[in-house]
Amino acid sequence: MDQDPASFQMPADTPDATGVAGPDDGFDRQATEAIAAVTKSRQPSRRGPDMIQKVIEDSIDMLFEHLRQSAQDKPDNRLTFAEIKAEVAAFKAQPSDALTAFCGETWAQCVQAVEAEKWEKDRTRPLERLVMNNFAHLLPPIGDVPAQGKHISRRIVGPFLNTLRQLLGPESFDQYEAGCNRMVDRLQKRHGEAFTWDMVLEEPTGQTVVNDMLVYISRHFLNMRKRRRWMIDLITSTLPAATANTDGDWRFGDREFHMLMDALYFGLRTALDSDHGRQSLSKRYNDGNVATLYSMLQTLDRDYMEIMREDSGV
Repeated sequence: MDQDPASFQMPADTPDATGVAGPDDGFDRQATEAIAAVTKSRQPSRRGPDMIQKVIEDSIDMLFEHLRQSAQDKPDNRLTFAEIKAEVAAFKAQPSDALTAFCGETWAQCVQAVEAEKWEKDRTRPLERLVMNNFAHLLPPIGDVPAQGKHISRRIVGPFLNTLRQLLGPESFDQYEAGCNRMVDRLQKRHGEAFTWDMVLEEPTGQTVVNDMLVYISRHFLNMRKRRRWMIDLITSTLPAATANTDGDWRFGDREFHMLMDALYFGLRTALDSDHGRQSLSKRYNDGNVATLYSMLQTLDRDYMEIMREDSGV
């Protein structure tokens, strides 16, 4: 049975207008920075220039394959320079179905890359970015189809934020969101045009905000089987429509739930593994809430093992 919400007291010093954990905030800054470091995104960047290079390389490969097949029709498997020019002209003038499909897929990937670049420069939705940073390494590179059991689809971000809002309650969620917005405003004023989102992600207080939310909602997951099914159903029912070029047959299932939860709680789990980290967490959240967090993580591990046994038929 889920723990009574009234039993959790939100830290009074939850970052807001200042956005910086000060010496009197009741939380060890060194521990905060350590937790932030282990939860830093491992997602490799692949921006426009890299994508253009890949498009060029793939196009050249397709042209070479076209020339190779044309040469096979010749008695000596060779093409003269004039024949090569003619084949290249035909390759451009009468594109094959494969080339047409390649161009369509490339265009879709370019659109996604441009949107991602705009999103990267957009100075909004900091809470979404901070939460995503915990599982960014599970997102496929821009333009790639997510692999089942390896990736989390980018389509999950909106539905997951909606789930988080329900678990926190709209008022608390809005407070966190407003606090993050003020933190970004402060960093933007300090750095001006030099501002980047890396500054937000590297701000230890940003990870503290995420940790506050994760510790708070951990009490909802003490009945892991029930909550797992609820969360999968909720996210699946609100996922944006997929296309063959974006997600293929990817779905959010039991294993994806555990991939997401493990990534979200990786930093807190690491902190619990050391005496200093656990003491710092207890100082901020109190012993009872840290015990609930620890119990939830144990329940999460047992639930994963049960899923593995069910899948193996044991």
